[in-house]
Amino acid sequence: MSTEAILLFEFGADGGGAEVFRHADGTVTEEGSSGGMIDDIDEDGKPEDPVTTWRRVFPDFPAWWADFEAQLGSHWICFYPLFIHPEVRGFIRERVVTY
Repeated sequence: MSTEAILLFEFGADGGGAEVFRHADGTVTEEGSSGGMIDDIDEDGKPEDPVTTWRRVFPDFPAWWADFEAQLGSHWICFYPLFIHPEVRGFIRERVVTY
């Protein structure tokens, strides 16, 4: 049995994006980054748009999706899907159709 993670969904928007993986135990992780688009330094000498990375764990894909919608509200539709695994394609299509 493989312990490799399977890419379920990859999405992006200006300045960031994330990949969502399913693991052998059914848990789902989101790994993403944002920022780094502005090269300016603020008056304290810190980058105005520093790169931020994250990794978050969810019990399953529906739990991840519920969090995705809760965080973004109606703006989730603005994120560009770079990859949708056939396993979650119907789930996502249903959300788009009922948007």
